Amino acid sequence: QSLSGGQAGDSKLARAGRAGRVGSRAGRVIRIIRIVRLIRIVKLYKHAVETSHIERQHSLVGVGPGETLYVQDPEVDKHTDVEKGGLLSDEGDGLELEPQSRVGKKLSELTTRRVIILVLVMILALQMFNTEQWTTTSNSGEYGLYTLTEYSRSAELDATFNATHQEAYDRSVIAYVEYHKKNGLFGLADYLFFVELPREVIYNELGGLEAPSEILGPDAVKDGVSIVDDLDKPEDLRSQEQDLYTASACYTDMQSPSLGMPAVPVEVCLSSTAVFDKRAQSQLSAALNMGRTMFICLVLALSAMFFSKDANELVLNPIERMIGKMEKIRENPLVAAKMGEEDFREEEEDDAQ
Repeated sequence: QSLSGGQAGDSKLARAGRAGRVGSRAGRVIRIIRIVRLIRIVKLYKHAVETSHIERQHSLVGVGPGETLYVQDPEVDKHTDVEKGGLLSDEGDGLELEPQSRVGKKLSELTTRRVIILVLVMILALQMFNTEQWTTTSNSGEYGLYTLTEYSRSAELDATFNATHQEAYDRSVIAYVEYHKKNGLFGLADYLFFVELPREVIYNELGGLEAPSEILGPDAVKDGVSIVDDLDKPEDLRSQEQDLYTASACYTDMQSPSLGMPAVPVEVCLSSTAVFDKRAQSQLSAALNMGRTMFICLVLALSAMFFSKDANELVLNPIERMIGKMEKIRENPLVAAKMGEEDFREEEEDDAQ
């Protein structure tokens, strides 16, 4: 019985040992299965992250599914394509496209919008600072002077002393002075104040126009006369405050050099001068130039202020708030939970709005 009892005990121990070995092998198999599952989970997570990164890059550069993006590297002069399953990186020939941050995109949009508005305002507003917008000028001063000089030559060449040529000349002189004089019918900004005629005016009234008394007589031909009260001669004004026009007309006349000598052809030239006062236009131009300068300075100052405001709101102020929060957390780490609740509450309020 003792022998049979010992054999029974040995068989129980053998079965227990086999069961323990089976259990240990099962435990190792389970651990291997868990490791394999963990590796598979890590691979799935990595694939999900890469897929999300690829889709974000495609959305940034505007590439749809199945399309190909070609990026050229200026250093190697090659092309690398980015397809649905590919990534842009510095390891190959392609260039990595860094996604634009939300702050950078917002700041870029605001800057572009403000620059466009600034350019449009400058284009539209600067036109108001031109002298031509506020004054009426005429270019007839030189042409009219040349015309009356030609009429004077016709009168000089009239050997029959026909009054028609003299009347035409006088009428052109009177019309020229009436058109360009100060406070005339057309209200020109640059008005005539000094004139030197090539020939004396005889008729003081023609066609309802009356000649000013200053241009009547030989003084207007010899030295020139002023037709205003506050100026006497062109030297009273600076060169920037006056416009001077001259005209000349020459003809050939038969003249005898001395008594008893035969007549020889001699070239005779008639000249005329007109000086216009443009002080009012110069003063207006100076005032408009000052206004233009002040306007540009104001626009640039406002632009700089708006650009600085955008940069502060989108970049500097968030950084300063973050630094302040980090200082509070460094002093008391328990504040972080409270800050997180406050930030979460603010996000919910913003989403509700």
